[in-house]
Amino acid sequence: DLAKKDWLAFYAKEFNALEINFTYYRLPTARTLEGMARQVPAGFQFTIKTPQEMTHTREADRALFAQFRHALLPLIESKKFGAILAQFPSSFHNTRANIAYLRQFREHLPDLPVVIELRNGDWLKPESFALLRELSFGFCCVDEPRLTGLVPPVAEATAEIAYVRFHGRNAQKWGQH
Repeated sequence: DLAKKDWLAFYAKEFNALEINFTYYRLPTARTLEGMARQVPAGFQFTIKTPQEMTHTREADRALFAQFRHALLPLIESKKFGAILAQFPSSFHNTRANIAYLRQFREHLPDLPVVIELRNGDWLKPESFALLRELSFGFCCVDEPRLTGLVPPVAEATAEIAYVRFHGRNAQKWGQH
């Protein structure tokens, strides 16, 4: 029965971290993230999902990365920034071009903690984990139904930050939003 404007403050009474997903659909603004930071106590951490242009279309240029980074400043300055989550689609195969894109991704965000979710099983090999370590990208372990085409849960430490996404295990309703 809470008003929508009160959801975050209520949530922050029970939890100390939150993954922000709306940023996948639109670039956040510093003003919006500053307002969110004011609603939560000290010690609360936000993970901010990258806009889809940065992971799915991979049409992100230096300017988009700069805008995204600028929007994060209020969270960083208030010590309420946990990490960036870059969720790549299953179409993001383990290719030279995509490895080069991951390197560019790190060059655009050189000093921020980034977690990479790879939804293509081609990446689940020692060479890929070595690349993530080299780039200081955390590997995102996913917990989801054991369906053909989905990545199985793999726990691998590749950076100082570890991340698990609990997508749910309901195979019958998977893909129905």
